[in-house]
Amino acid sequence: MSVFTNDPFDMLAKAFENLYPGHSYTAQLVPRIEDESGIEVWGETIYPDGEDAVFINVSAELKISDAIEVFAHELSHAAAPGEDHGVAWKEAFNKLYQEYERLMLVEYELEQTDAPQMGGLSQ
Repeated sequence: MSVFTNDPFDMLAKAFENLYPGHSYTAQLVPRIEDESGIEVWGETIYPDGEDAVFINVSAELKISDAIEVFAHELSHAAAPGEDHGVAWKEAFNKLYQEYERLMLVEYELEQTDAPQMGGLSQ
C-alpha cells in the first residue's frame, strides 16, 4: 500500500494485476541503467533464465510523469514477453493505459486534472 492516495506506480501495479493475474515481477527505481553497449536508458525488463519472475528497472533520474510511462512500457514487456515492440506489446500497453485511467478516474473518483498522467515517451 502506498502512502499516496493517487500513487501512479501503485495504480499501474493494480492495473497490471487486474489484466494479467498470476504474472509476477519485481520492480525497482535505480539511479542509472545502461544497455549492453553502455548507453544510458530509462528502463529495462530482465527475464532471468529458469525463473518465472520478471525484473523491471526504471530510472530514478526521470520526472514522475515520465517514470510512470516507462514503468507502463516495461510492464507491457512483462505482459508480452519476447514481443519487443510488436502488436502484442502495443495491445498490452494500450490495455494497461486504459485500465490505469479507469482506476485513477473511476475507482478513486479523481478528476481528470487530478490524476497523474503518463509523460508521452513510449507510445
